[in-house]
Amino acid sequence: MTGTVLVLLTLQLAGTFVKGMLGISTAGGTVDPKAVLISVTVVAVVILVNLKGRGFWRTIAILTGTAVGWILAVVLGLSSVPVTKSPAIFQLPTLFAWGTPTIDPGVIIVAVLTGLLVLSNEVASIAAMERTLNTKVPPKSYNRGVTFTGIADIMAGAGATIGVVPYSASAGLVSIIGVAAKMPSIVFTILMMIMGLFPPVGAFLSSVPEPVGYSVLLASFCQMLGFGLKDYAKLELNPRQFFVIGLPLLIGTGITSLPSSVFAGIPAVLQYILGNGFVAGMVLCLLLEHVLLPQRLFSRD
Repeated sequence: MTGTVLVLLTLQLAGTFVKGMLGISTAGGTVDPKAVLISVTVVAVVILVNLKGRGFWRTIAILTGTAVGWILAVVLGLSSVPVTKSPAIFQLPTLFAWGTPTIDPGVIIVAVLTGLLVLSNEVASIAAMERTLNTKVPPKSYNRGVTFTGIADIMAGAGATIGVVPYSASAGLVSIIGVAAKMPSIVFTILMMIMGLFPPVGAFLSSVPEPVGYSVLLASFCQMLGFGLKDYAKLELNPRQFFVIGLPLLIGTGITSLPSSVFAGIPAVLQYILGNGFVAGMVLCLLLEHVLLPQRLFSRD
């Protein structure tokens, strides 16, 4: 189950990463040679520093790749000085800037369904970190993670900003830099909160060229794919496992390649399930594992 979560999530985002690395999203649907050069350089730098670097240098593999790619993007003209719309250097969040909260049944249903997607991503993120640290995460950690994610999203909505989403790539980042201590993460979080009060700083950080950002994420997700494959290696691969693993991966990946318009004629609830390859694959995996092809019916006595 955990292996399927990690592999399917990686495959689902692979297309987005590759498009961004090729500059397709910013070049009118065609490949941008400059973006390709930047992406190849970033991935090569991250791999080289991660595999050959020692100590401090290995911990800044992602930062090094980002810096080199950003400088190269500036030289090639794919990055410019960011411009912020806010004239203020320091600005506090505006409470309910999008208007007074209202109760809309349709929005509530959408929020609940979206929450299920976030919940599945939460589980995938914790499971990925579990594999990275080679430890067993207790159930209370999952409960605590879901609780704080909910609190953070409520605060984000009140502060008129985008809600936070647990990112499974964090596990890949930890694996690459080799630092899993909590304190650096806490310090970084506090610094990000402080920098969020300075619009020019936010504008600068958000101006990372797309090929650079997607290339760094691709390198991080390589670690996640490896964790998923290692999880499969621990299983006794038999004909039943082939179906339990193969069907969710193939169907989930196949759905990801379909245009969203193909699900327009079905109920909204099913659209949120069938329209997301990751969610559809996870639901199918659970059904195969526990309902349709349970282990007890195929175990050898």
